Amino acid sequence: MAISGGAFNIEKQITLKKGESFDLNGYTLRYDALTNYPTANKHTVAAILTLFNGGHKVGVLAPEKSLYRGQDQLTTDVAIHTTLKEDLYVILAGYDKDGATFKVMINPLVVWLWIGGGVMAFGAAIAMLPDRRKRRETALAEADIQKEIEEEVSAIRMSRSPKWE
Repeated sequence: MAISGGAFNIEKQITLKKGESFDLNGYTLRYDALTNYPTANKHTVAAILTLFNGGHKVGVLAPEKSLYRGQDQLTTDVAIHTTLKEDLYVILAGYDKDGATFKVMINPLVVWLWIGGGVMAFGAAIAMLPDRRKRRETALAEADIQKEIEEEVSAIRMSRSPKWE
C-alpha cells in the first residue's frame, strides 16, 4: 500500500511575497518572514512559514539555505511535516528582497514504510527465537537417551558382577 502511494505524489513550485498564502491539497502555507543568521561555521537564510490544515494552525516550518565557511556551495535543509496520512516537504528554492520561491511536495503514506519496516524487524526477531516445543521435545529425548544409557550401564554391570549361587 505504501509503495503505491508514489503515484499520488503532489509537487508544486510557487513564489510568494511576505504575508501571501498558498493552498495545496488541504494545506495552506503562509510566508511570514525571511531571516538570516550566522553561526560559527555557516551563514544561514531561513524562510518562516505558518502551516494550516483545514483552517487550523498545525505548525511553523523553516526551510533553510546555508553557506558553510570555506565552501562556495549552498546546502538546503528541507522543512518536513509528517502525519500518518502523508508527509509535506517544503524547500526554499530561492529568495530575493521581493519574496521567496518554494518547492512544496506532498508524499502520501511515507510513515507507513517505516512502520512496516518496524513490523518486519519485530517479526524477524520473533522468528529467530527458539521454539519452546522443540526445546521441550529435545529435553525429553535427552532424558530418554540418558535413561537408556543408565539401563545399559546397569545391565553391563550386572552381567559382569560375580554370580553367587
